[in-house]
Amino acid sequence: MTSRHLTSTVRFFLFAAIAVCLTPLLSGCGGGGGGGSSASPPPEGPILVTGITRPSPGSSLSADLNGTFSSEGESLDANATLSSSVGDETTFDNQAVFPINSSVTIRIPSTGDVVNSGGITYVTADGSRVGGEKDNGVTCFADSSSPLPSEVNIGDSGMIGTFTCSDGTSESQRFRVEAGDGTLDFVITIEVSDGSSSLSEVVTYRFVSDNEIAFIRDEGSLRSNGRTVSFNLSGEVTSSNL
Repeated sequence: MTSRHLTSTVRFFLFAAIAVCLTPLLSGCGGGGGGGSSASPPPEGPILVTGITRPSPGSSLSADLNGTFSSEGESLDANATLSSSVGDETTFDNQAVFPINSSVTIRIPSTGDVVNSGGITYVTADGSRVGGEKDNGVTCFADSSSPLPSEVNIGDSGMIGTFTCSDGTSESQRFRVEAGDGTLDFVITIEVSDGSSSLSEVVTYRFVSDNEIAFIRDEGSLRSNGRTVSFNLSGEVTSSNL
């Protein structure tokens, strides 16, 4: 895998993922770790998840991730820094919304590549994603959108929404809730396509108690120009004001 190919691939991944970010606080979607070797019972539900499903001005979240990008038998180590914060109420598409300002930096130490990206997700007070703006000027709008729950139990699932962007990209998002090792896992699946390239992504937020995220995992694959690039990023939350 060449440095040029890797950089263009990572950029596509970031711009697609940030098109309509899946959470108010950690858009760009970013990674998480694994569980231990001995299973522990998950916390008893319901668990409050308003920190990632309801916008609250002044809320913020940051995380440091580590992982790999791999393609055709080659793999490159990567690390990433994610940050996001909720702004004051404004309007988007004639709706009252809260802007979620997010930034992502991915670094490939072995090649020296650094990829920066960012975007804004617009979320209503009840947690519906109505659209977003990428930092390259592309705007996205919801074709359909449903509020995310404020609290969840293991086994819950539902549709988040479908979205269309001004560059021809389309996106769908769903959620499900699973039992982890001593955690409750809020899992979001994302499918993005522009007709020639596609992104499949699974983001897991691991809750140990109400609004307390232990870590986040981001994994999936990008198919573009006849090649498939897989990614797996993981890391702990470094700063949280939920």
